[in-house]
Amino acid sequence: MSQRTLCSLFPRRSFLTVAASSALLLGGLVTSSAQASPLLTSVSVPYKDGLRTDSSNCSGYQFVLNTPVIVTDLGAWDNGADGFTGTVRVQLWTDNGATNLADLTLPGTGGTLDSNNYRYFPLTTPVALAAGTYRLGATFSGATLDAFWNLGSVTHSPEITSTLAAWGTNNAAPLNGSGASNDAYTGANLIWAVPEPTSLGLLGLTGLALMRRRR
Repeated sequence: MSQRTLCSLFPRRSFLTVAASSALLLGGLVTSSAQASPLLTSVSVPYKDGLRTDSSNCSGYQFVLNTPVIVTDLGAWDNGADGFTGTVRVQLWTDNGATNLADLTLPGTGGTLDSNNYRYFPLTTPVALAAGTYRLGATFSGATLDAFWNLGSVTHSPEITSTLAAWGTNNAAPLNGSGASNDAYTGANLIWAVPEPTSLGLLGLTGLALMRRRR
């Protein structure tokens, strides 16, 4: 694509305006993409190690993503589907835990409850993930700890190759692995959409425009 064509798509304006347009475009792609789906689609019964309410560590899992997605919501398992009694913080990291990609403290009630009793809340800005390895975890804290299933055997969306249960201290990334392949500490979950190939191309154009404005 020529520079003239690119300029016609993204005329000269302030860098902040172009960045804002990028965020709006990302939000638009989410609404026009395929139907959203959760990362974990089910947890097998009986659960391997039962229900836990005795840990305020960050409990979650490593997951291997095989295609680009756009994360729209973070959520956690709501025991009894009656709201969270303590504080629940859900975080998404790169595999080494060096970069926090999304971070949300969940309200006690509201949001969207699915058939597996995961309660989700939308991110202010959706997060685009490339294929690769990431970590997701939830920290349950407060006077009354909410429950999560310890080392459950899970079924995941087709965009996932595998999961591995992992945990970290308090709100730190869950870098300590345990269990077998496709296990997870099933406290945290998320919702994502898979963008169409044409949508990914538009995101690439926006990125080129941002780089051009920085020069």
